[in-house]
Amino acid sequence: MVGFYLVMVVLAAMTQRSTQVPLTVSVYYSTLCGDTIRFFREQFLPAWNQLEGQFSAQLVPYGKSTHSLMLDTWNFTCQFGDAECEGNKMHACAQLHLSGQQNLTVQFIGCTFNSSSPPTAGPGCAEQLGLNFSTIEHCMSSEDGNVMLASHGVSTHNNMAGLAFVPSILYNGERAYKLFLFLFKVFNESEQEETLSDFQTVLSRHVTVVQPDYCSQGPLLRSSLILMILSAILSLGTLILV
Repeated sequence: MVGFYLVMVVLAAMTQRSTQVPLTVSVYYSTLCGDTIRFFREQFLPAWNQLEGQFSAQLVPYGKSTHSLMLDTWNFTCQFGDAECEGNKMHACAQLHLSGQQNLTVQFIGCTFNSSSPPTAGPGCAEQLGLNFSTIEHCMSSEDGNVMLASHGVSTHNNMAGLAFVPSILYNGERAYKLFLFLFKVFNESEQEETLSDFQTVLSRHVTVVQPDYCSQGPLLRSSLILMILSAILSLGTLILV
């Protein structure tokens, strides 16, 4: 009986499938930026719908905005005006109220970008997806919405200091860097440009598949290795019984 369990353990270990290291794609964007709209329409959404489950998304709606809190009053200034601030806040609130439902969140945000006016497309997109927009709308007019948008601002400033281009995309939070006296983080502009025009190709380079060493040796060698181990186990079992 012991020999049987040892055989099963070995077989399970030798036949395990390759595993994929989780990939997170972070998109730092704003809702009225033309390049952002094109990226979501032409690159991000098609890739998400085709490769859903192969990567997760961290969507950060803030862009080249600023914010401050004075006397309990939040002030937001956005690159394309107040309408963009409202659109950014709507996306932030959607993420809050659809927490744990990433595909639905992406579909909602994607729907707004497929409209002629993303900041005002929320009610129609919510209806299309069977969502209750009133919860998102309430968030937008409450302290929750201000705090959520400010938190995206903090994330943008911390991770993308000196944001030069919107949208900016990171893979697992990685940025190119060079060493000069000490580490300077430098944005990978070439990969950024390629991402905007061929997101799926860049995505494929960042998907890491981990395989056991024997996987690269071919099925014949794996089979031989299994037989050798099984033979050794059976021989050991025979000796124990004797």
